[in-house]
Amino acid sequence: MIVVDAVTRDGRHVDPLNEVGSRVAELPFLTFPDGSGNDSFWCDYQLRIPSMPAYHQALLEWLLRYPERTGRHEDTLVAFDVWLLEHASPKPGETAPSDVRRRRILQWQQPAPAPAAAPAGKPHEQPRRRRSRRAAAAAAPAAGTRAGRRRAARALRTAFVRTYLTIDPRSLGFGRIVLALILLFDLVHRACAGVTLWYSNEGLLPNHNAAVAAAHPVDVLAVLHGLLDRRAAFGFVLCGLVYLALLVGWRTRLMQALAVVAVMSLHSRVPFLENGGDWTLGELALWTAFLPLGRRFSSTPCAPACAGARVDGGRAERSRRLEGDATPVVSLAVWRSCSSSRTPTSSTPFTRAE
Repeated sequence: MIVVDAVTRDGRHVDPLNEVGSRVAELPFLTFPDGSGNDSFWCDYQLRIPSMPAYHQALLEWLLRYPERTGRHEDTLVAFDVWLLEHASPKPGETAPSDVRRRRILQWQQPAPAPAAAPAGKPHEQPRRRRSRRAAAAAAPAAGTRAGRRRAARALRTAFVRTYLTIDPRSLGFGRIVLALILLFDLVHRACAGVTLWYSNEGLLPNHNAAVAAAHPVDVLAVLHGLLDRRAAFGFVLCGLVYLALLVGWRTRLMQALAVVAVMSLHSRVPFLENGGDWTLGELALWTAFLPLGRRFSSTPCAPACAGARVDGGRAERSRRLEGDATPVVSLAVWRSCSSSRTPTSSTPFTRAE
């Protein structure tokens, strides 16, 4: 648990961090509370911020803006310590934690007035670590030379394609609706967690820190939110419009591509708050972009379903638009999308420690 012991101008001790993210903010913390009431974002933030020095400067700047959030000049901070509280699990038969210990991860004190103000130095940037890549080598089994083996191989391939690479367009249409609803729920969840707090330069994760501590090549999509930093709410509205268009199936192909950009941008803007669920949702949006999700249950069905409908006119046109194209879809993306939806979400892809 992260605890901030800050001293105000009038001598009071406050905890600006837990006043926003927790239901317990009274100082001093003598023991661990029964429940802090943190949401998933705050849990991930407190879990990872001790080992992420690149974000300590952002935390320091956010704490110093405490009087701006309260509107009281008396709340100006003159010093503070940021502590990491840890404990051992209770022993068998006990409920209270043991071996409570704390470690200071950040300290600041208002500098004494000087005749000439020295230029502030730039925050130390941690050197980037290059990730080691494992080279995977796969050897394909040699094909049999006998006719029987060839027939068996063809039968096996046909069965594999029919079982794992083929899907009904109605399932794709229903899956598009479910995917769009999940994307909308994720967007609302992030908006309720705090657009300014997590997606602006006035919050805990400003753009320059996100660029320094980028943990994955896809994090370059965070530039999209960087351009809209002061209009973060407008960016959320644009993402919501894309998700709604995907839900009703309006220009589905275009909305599939824009949905990938939107979800990757939202997730990569706050990289070390990602979890396995975010990673799976991004993969699902990416691989379904290669599938014709608009053949069924969409306002603008695909061209094969509507080409003849324009000629017949009247009732036949409305009937064909409703039925859509019933041709089964065969694609490698079918298997990849299904395997992405079954990926365990307990782990997080963010493994960079500093």
